[in-house]
Amino acid sequence: MRWFFPRILLLLLLPWSVLAQQTTAPKKKKNPKPFLMVESDRKTFERGEYFFNEKNYVLALQEYKKLEVDYPDEGVVVFRIGVCYINLNGDKSRSLDYLIRLNPRKFKKTDLLFYLARANHLNYNFDQAMLMYSQYLNSRKGKGKDELIAHLIQNCQSGKELYANPTAAKIVNIGPPVNTEDAEYGPTLSSDESTMIFTYSGPRSAGGLQSEPGVPSEAGQYFEDIFETHKDSASHWTHPEPISQINTNGPDAALSLSNDGQKLFIFKNTTGEGGDIYLSKLEGTNWTEPERLRGDVNTDAWEGSASLSADEQTLYFSSERPGGFGGRDIYSAKLQPDGSWSNVKNLGPKINTQYNDDAPVIHPDGITLYFQSEGHNSMGGNDLFVATLVNDTTWQDAVNLGYPINTPDDDVFFFPVSDGNRGYYSSGKAGGLGQQDIYLVEGLGRKSRLVMVKGVVTIDDKPVEAAITISDGKKGTELLHHSNSVTGKYLVNLQPDNTFKIKFKAQGFDEQVKTLNTMKVDSFLESTIDVQFYTEGYKAKLKRIQDSLGLKKDTAQIRGGQKMSLTDMIAKYGDVKLEDLEFRVQIGAFSLGDGFNYSALLKLGKLQKNKSDDAITRFTIGHCRTLNEVYILKKKIISAGIKDAFVTAVYKKKRMLLKDLLSDNIYEKK
Repeated sequence: MRWFFPRILLLLLLPWSVLAQQTTAPKKKKNPKPFLMVESDRKTFERGEYFFNEKNYVLALQEYKKLEVDYPDEGVVVFRIGVCYINLNGDKSRSLDYLIRLNPRKFKKTDLLFYLARANHLNYNFDQAMLMYSQYLNSRKGKGKDELIAHLIQNCQSGKELYANPTAAKIVNIGPPVNTEDAEYGPTLSSDESTMIFTYSGPRSAGGLQSEPGVPSEAGQYFEDIFETHKDSASHWTHPEPISQINTNGPDAALSLSNDGQKLFIFKNTTGEGGDIYLSKLEGTNWTEPERLRGDVNTDAWEGSASLSADEQTLYFSSERPGGFGGRDIYSAKLQPDGSWSNVKNLGPKINTQYNDDAPVIHPDGITLYFQSEGHNSMGGNDLFVATLVNDTTWQDAVNLGYPINTPDDDVFFFPVSDGNRGYYSSGKAGGLGQQDIYLVEGLGRKSRLVMVKGVVTIDDKPVEAAITISDGKKGTELLHHSNSVTGKYLVNLQPDNTFKIKFKAQGFDEQVKTLNTMKVDSFLESTIDVQFYTEGYKAKLKRIQDSLGLKKDTAQIRGGQKMSLTDMIAKYGDVKLEDLEFRVQIGAFSLGDGFNYSALLKLGKLQKNKSDDAITRFTIGHCRTLNEVYILKKKIISAGIKDAFVTAVYKKKRMLLKDLLSDNIYEKK
């Protein structure tokens, strides 16, 4: 399966009799029945042992807990429950509660000392864990495990330092309806955070409980499926739904979305393959049947993570192919003219280690790579790291994202938001709703330089698919994108220190060209460029509407019920804030024209398009609470070259001119 988390597992293979009745805890109540002399108890124990040795700790724990009712102090039961809690997500303190009841001197033939070290490690008792790891290494059971124990002790040393110096990051469980009592993990989002796709495992999985794909079994497992959710108008996540065009009865896992949310890389593990990377495309509102990537990315080995660069020319992925540094390594590949992928390169020792390095995600800025690793200075299990590309070929040292993002257990599948200061990831930490939950991280303290351009392409105000060509002024290259055929939406991310021409071509219309200069961009900026194509008949209709309404701008002389000039109005009400009242600067109506200078507005705020009750589409900037604020913004906009900008108000979601505020005595109603 794609989402296998590598763990340290030294399974007990000793007969249960070695462990029986070796607990130091006081007897709660002597059971008159000898342990496992009743047939029903033997069957329960056998089921528990079967699931335990299959590493299905959820079902194993259920069986052992049944035995605990009548045999609360039997060594084998206490031991097995403690080990199950080590390997299950959630509150790791439960493992210590059980394992410390056992006497290590009576358990010399078992790995109890190792599991006690693991339990202390997972509960941030780093010094005690290192002591027990060392004791275990010097025991008969620890012989030949020098490399493993040395690595775990190094994890503890890193954990002590990171735990003592927490970052300022704030971690929030995104909660229902996305997170449930089941497993949700591997979040991937469009650049504007409007769509999230993730992997789910639970009762809603296609096929239900199965021993293998297509074979139902009550003792089986839920295979992974891919779900999607979208933000509604209140920025809340909608109830997730499975992507039926992609999901099968086998394991299907989400890897990553393209920046515009219209390409989805997924993992499939079909018969005879170690696991490969596939691609599905969004056509309107439907995802296409996944196709296996062509070229040199997929091999006979396992390939199970992928992330596409903003220009869609480079794919970062992980693989277990021979020739790496050890375990899983992270590679890059280049897109070829025929749509295949080749020129595969290992990212080298700054990224890859002798342990597993996995789940790469390249930020839209093209130089920041997030990934998970069991190596570097991990606290234990998989930690999340970030590295920066310099000079197009060299990676700087990987940096641990720190505690509390990382813990001594697995923290995985980090997906950064475009602004660089936030991201989403998966964890089974204590306090979650289920086996794995998706969390939002705020306050990463990182800064991205990037311009995200998005909008809607329409013909006669109806969404349409259009070809969108991005011309790179520095490289002299052109890249082709498309708006969605149903929504008309598009999204592209542009790098700083460049000049871009964005060409829009809809069938039957002349090309429209927008120019965007990113030379002075020093932070994350967002620009909305909606592109309207009009037929001659529709343009005539719009002109009749405009003429009939007699569009007017506010002037320096405002006349109303109060007979007040604009200067007097600002002097009297300039700092007054009213509930449900805000001000905006309008820069255009209907459309902004083919030659509009979007570059001038990049740092002045988000450009908004609003269609009012009068059927006119207006373009505005700002959400100012006072007149003084909005006129400062207007001055900046005029200085940027938008000479005919003017101020409007929105009161209780209704557009108003400033003179309307006076004539309707809005300020006097406060």
